[in-house]
This record gives sequence, C-alpha cells and structure tokens, in this order.
Amino acid sequence: MINAIFNKRLLWLTLFSIAMGLLESAVVIYLRELYYPDGFVFPLQIVSRTVAITEFFRELATLIMLMAVGYLTGKNLNQRFACFIYSFAIWDIFYYVFLYFIIGWPSSFLTWDVLFLLPTMWTGPVIAPIITSLNMILLALLILFF
Repeated sequence: MINAIFNKRLLWLTLFSIAMGLLESAVVIYLRELYYPDGFVFPLQIVSRTVAITEFFRELATLIMLMAVGYLTGKNLNQRFACFIYSFAIWDIFYYVFLYFIIGWPSSFLTWDVLFLLPTMWTGPVIAPIITSLNMILLALLILFF
C-alpha cells in the first residue's frame, strides 16, 4: 500500500517529468530552427559530427536524469523501476504536448519523428511513443498501487 508521503513524491515526480518534457521540446525547437528551418522531413539533413555526438550524450543525460529521479522516488527495486518508467512516459507525452502547443507540430499522431537516438536512431509515427507511454504509465501504476 502506498502512503501519503509517497503520493506527494509521486506528484513531484510528475511535475519534474512535465518540466523535463518542456525542456526537451525547447531544445528540439532550437535544433529545428537551426537545422530544419523549412520543415522537418525525411530523409533528414545530415548534421555535423559534433552536433550528432552532443545529441547522443544529451539523450543519454536525459535517461540518466529520469533514472535518477525514479531511483530517488521509489523505496525498493520495484517502486524505483515503476517510478522510472512513469517519469519516462510522462516526459515523453509532454514533450509532444509542448511541441504541439508551441510550434503546432506534430500535425497528426501519424506524423513521423525521430523517436530516439539510443542505441541507434529510431523513427516512426508519433502515436507509437504515445501508446507505449500510456502503457508504461498503466504498468507503473499497477506496480505501485497493486
């Protein structure tokens, strides 16, 4: 059973994850303005090696931050895992929410995007990470509350 203190921690985890979504969307908006001012279409314009390496490590740092906050929020291995996937899912959903409200992108759930760069570039329709994230939230809540 989850207590009131943990519920407060889960609220702060949610707020942190939403803020991370805003931060991530801001970085991507800057990158799009710099590298894709006429629009984001496949095949992608090749970026410099320095930018590619920086992006790789930025995504790695994002994962480490989400893992760390999940670890700090949970009390045991199951809770820590659940808090990590919950945080990841909230971050990912709000990344798209903020992109939509700030720049009007994506135009639909079927719009293709670069989903992740680790361990290699993943591309697909925006709906894929949204569905995955909703399932991750459900799994996390099942682990935490049942």
